Amino acid sequence: MFSQYVGSCVFPRPNVSGFHVPGWRRGQRMGFCNLQKLVQNTLGQKTEKFLQLPEAIRLCDERNVRMTEKLTNLLTPTKESYPDLPTRKRILCSVGELCVAQGAYQAAAKKFAQAGAMVEAISALIRSSDTSRIMAFASIARNKEVYIMAANYLQTTNWREDVELCKSIENFYNKAQAYDHLSGFYMSCAQMELDEVGALPQAIHALEEAEKVAAKSKEPATLINVRAFQSECTRMLKILRYRSREYSRKGETPLSDHSKLIQLMH
Repeated sequence: MFSQYVGSCVFPRPNVSGFHVPGWRRGQRMGFCNLQKLVQNTLGQKTEKFLQLPEAIRLCDERNVRMTEKLTNLLTPTKESYPDLPTRKRILCSVGELCVAQGAYQAAAKKFAQAGAMVEAISALIRSSDTSRIMAFASIARNKEVYIMAANYLQTTNWREDVELCKSIENFYNKAQAYDHLSGFYMSCAQMELDEVGALPQAIHALEEAEKVAAKSKEPATLINVRAFQSECTRMLKILRYRSREYSRKGETPLSDHSKLIQLMH
């Protein structure tokens, strides 16, 4: 995702013949701290002969200047300096990419969000594994793909032990109207109940929810898969209900015949 997006954010190397930065002799090798200070000081000078943002970003990238909060703020274009919106977005994305490369994922997400690149922003946050920030960002993003990515990420967390995480997964998929994803989540819940707990009633409930959600999906591309999924849900429900009646009649617990149940389902 990042590599595809960066192609539109790369700035051509400017012609810097006759270019001069105060305190820097041509050919002189500078340490990272000195370079960072130089870039900051240069950007603070409002005169045409000093660095413009694209050139400063290129310089930071080439010399691996550490992206501090102060520096990322200095590299953020203003409407006054860059009235053209597409140009501002490209600059912000370039700063975001620098932050990603250095592992400053939260700073990167901020710059991507300022550029309106919401998918890149949530991708950066996901790389940070900061669950609370991911949930907070997705809640206000108003972007279908962001909702789905956030819900997909939450499924990699310990959502089984946290009711709020489980609710957030359901909520994000519903907001995205990603009913195929949501039905798949319920299917996973049902399988988990069987494999790890052996709880038939909970598995039946999860499959009933999956069946109802799958019926809402109207996306042509997933119609065949949804129908197949519904058929599988129905088959499993019949098996589970039959086994439940058998357990009740015999007075057995679900775990007493769990292995036979799993073999029958597959």
